[in-house]
Amino acid sequence: MSNTLSILGSGGVRTLSFDPPINLAALLRLHETGLELPCGGAGRCGKCRVRAAGALSQPSEREQALLGEAALADGWRLACLTQVLGDCQAELGGLQGRILLEGLLPPIALDGAPGVGAAVDVGTTTVAAYLYRLEDGKRLVTASLPNPQRAFGADVITRIDHALHGGGEALRAAILSCIETLLAQLARAAGLDLPMDRAVITGNTAMLYLLTGRSPASIAVAPFAQDHFFGEQLAGETLGLRGAAAVYLPRCLSAYVGADIACAMEACSLLDDAEAPSLLADIGTNGEMALYAGGKLLCCSTAAGPAFEGAGLSRGMTARDGAVSTVDYVDGSLRFDTIGGAPAQGFCGSGAVDLVAALLACGALDETGALQEEGHPFSAQIVQENGQAAFCLPGTELLFTQADVRAIQLAKAAICAGLLTLLSEAGLRPEAVRKLYLAGGFGNCLRVSSASAIGLLPEALAQRAVSVGNAAGMGACMALLSRRSLEDMDALSRRAHTVELSTHPVFMQEYIEQMFFPEI
Repeated sequence: MSNTLSILGSGGVRTLSFDPPINLAALLRLHETGLELPCGGAGRCGKCRVRAAGALSQPSEREQALLGEAALADGWRLACLTQVLGDCQAELGGLQGRILLEGLLPPIALDGAPGVGAAVDVGTTTVAAYLYRLEDGKRLVTASLPNPQRAFGADVITRIDHALHGGGEALRAAILSCIETLLAQLARAAGLDLPMDRAVITGNTAMLYLLTGRSPASIAVAPFAQDHFFGEQLAGETLGLRGAAAVYLPRCLSAYVGADIACAMEACSLLDDAEAPSLLADIGTNGEMALYAGGKLLCCSTAAGPAFEGAGLSRGMTARDGAVSTVDYVDGSLRFDTIGGAPAQGFCGSGAVDLVAALLACGALDETGALQEEGHPFSAQIVQENGQAAFCLPGTELLFTQADVRAIQLAKAAICAGLLTLLSEAGLRPEAVRKLYLAGGFGNCLRVSSASAIGLLPEALAQRAVSVGNAAGMGACMALLSRRSLEDMDALSRRAHTVELSTHPVFMQEYIEQMFFPEI
């Protein structure tokens, strides 16, 4: 006998039919509700919080430990640990974060081809799409959505593991459906019919493997020697995409430096100044970096974890309304802003970095990353949660725990050590770099002063940093409109040398040293 689940979300009430018993997360994922499962539904992260009531299983000990008595009493449940036994209701709220679409787009040598086309940037967290008139390069409309593969895990490693254990087709179907939806939205907004003439789809190496249904086994284990580099054009029908007649997938550089970085390098004109070294960093769950110096192009990738995306923090969230996005320590007090001016609900990545910088500045955090109970103006804000110290943001009930500090430490150490290793490989110091391009959503909203204060960026690089927005998306647009740009990207990816960090002695040493915070 079928039962119903009534979902209250930002778009109103939606009713789903199902046969019980069924896991709540599985049910929500089946109907593409946008629920995020950063740990892939393993019951580790405690992030798939849903306010639910009705015929539900009793909270397990694990769920009680992750949520706490107050949250359970208020109706909150963890979807991955909850069984739906009959009719019930769930409130999802606003799940979609703000997605960065814009970026720097340099002059392009247009092909002048007839028709329309789309450029699509498949990010680990979000998907951005751009519709262009090919003849004159006029952008007609844009669209974006969260990457639905988040329902299988926040990071590429979790998704690769899911694919290797039989979930590859589900991951492929999810992203194809997302792209189809975006192409349909673009066409509808522009008053056009599908299929459009062509599309360029970029993304990191794992995203392109999952999109095309290839087994990611070759990039899952050492020596991470991928068995396919892409750099190819396919019929949309061959890919399983009805919205575009032809699809080009740019070439990847290596297993964890993908086509998105090739696109970003082209958009930033990284190789334009042969005399002065330039760096590009796309900082997120997977930090990808490129250095051009002395005629050599060096790249690397380092696993920062999901802290900068908000997913790796106890009160973390994506950059949506209610996320604490900036924090300042001014005249002995803490001031903060939230996205949309809404009541504070959690910390996005930029807010977390700002808070750590503020805690260091006021003495509530020492260089080892330990929260201090005394000796600073906010002793009353240091509390205990589950046996560990936590800082309560004044005027809110939001806690930033000792474990959250450690997550930021691990992430910032990985990024900084990666940058310093690339520079060491080229025989350079940070002062020699002409410009550091910060790409992606996190890089766009990151305050470089805070990044320098916590040691995410060396001070000399922070002084030369410039945010370039969605550089990967802009590069995909260039490849769509210009054969010359497409060929430049292919050449970039072929000449780049990937520096393997996992066995690099400089990286290992720097990673340990960068775990400490700079002394104030």
